[in-house]
Amino acid sequence: MTKKIKPLANIDLTSFADLDDGLKSAPITEARPKEDIQKAAHIANGGEASFPCPRCKGTGRWHGHRASFPCFKCEGSGKVSKGVAAAAKGKVTAAQNKAQRLVEFARDHVAVIDFLVANQEWSEFYRSLHDQLMERGSLSDGQIAAVHRGIEKLAAKRAEKNVEREKKSGTVDISRIVAMFERAVTKRGTKKMSRPILSTAAVTIKPATRHEGVLYVTSTDSDTYLGKIANGRFEARNAASDTTVKELRMICDDPEAAIRSYAVVNGRFENGVLVEAPCGLCHRLMHDEVSLERGIGPVCAARYGLD
Repeated sequence: MTKKIKPLANIDLTSFADLDDGLKSAPITEARPKEDIQKAAHIANGGEASFPCPRCKGTGRWHGHRASFPCFKCEGSGKVSKGVAAAAKGKVTAAQNKAQRLVEFARDHVAVIDFLVANQEWSEFYRSLHDQLMERGSLSDGQIAAVHRGIEKLAAKRAEKNVEREKKSGTVDISRIVAMFERAVTKRGTKKMSRPILSTAAVTIKPATRHEGVLYVTSTDSDTYLGKIANGRFEARNAASDTTVKELRMICDDPEAAIRSYAVVNGRFENGVLVEAPCGLCHRLMHDEVSLERGIGPVCAARYGLD
């Protein structure tokens, strides 16, 4: 059954008696000035109470190395409002909380921090993670997982490089070279030599300064580190070639022939005759025919026991 709607004609639309009383009773208020609102907020934040300025410790002065100036935070009064003091305290608390988070993160993720510190210089991604860690004191689970993936990839690359280095390494009999170096640092009527050296056309061999019994091997042309010889074994580095260990064995078998190759490669020829060349043991220029033939000067020959 449909409900009947009362016709509009039967409704009195001209009666506003009830509305009149309400409008007349409502008080008219003026808008509060901006200064009053700020003052009310100031009272709510501590009123007129003042606190020692956290910047100048209540002195009103900022002291530098050679001069002091009125503190800009408190304008030289030494006092600040509750809001300013609370904000300064909040910064200190935030810094303490961040330091605590960083300590807790470092305790649980030492490998992550070590990896970021070691790789931030060459990787923009890892540098951004390192900066976020220093800023926030922690990283998200996804970021931590990304770092662990990087650690695994680096470990795989290192393992691959170790395999390649092992292929380039091998045993080397350095007894003749060691004997030459030992004679060179022993007085034999000439000035004592502190660090002997042996250069060939391909490589240069010299004793390590801080590791007794170890010989360093570098490339003669660019002084690139190729590896070291320790306990009768050449341990190759990435820059070593597949033939480096073979060349070292040839040098050890006949050091004098290998030394002469340095003079031939770096010498000056005239009409097919070698007229000037550096000594393979001291790198000084030689002009004597006998010395050029040997690739070794007379002083070095006596010093290394090759005379």
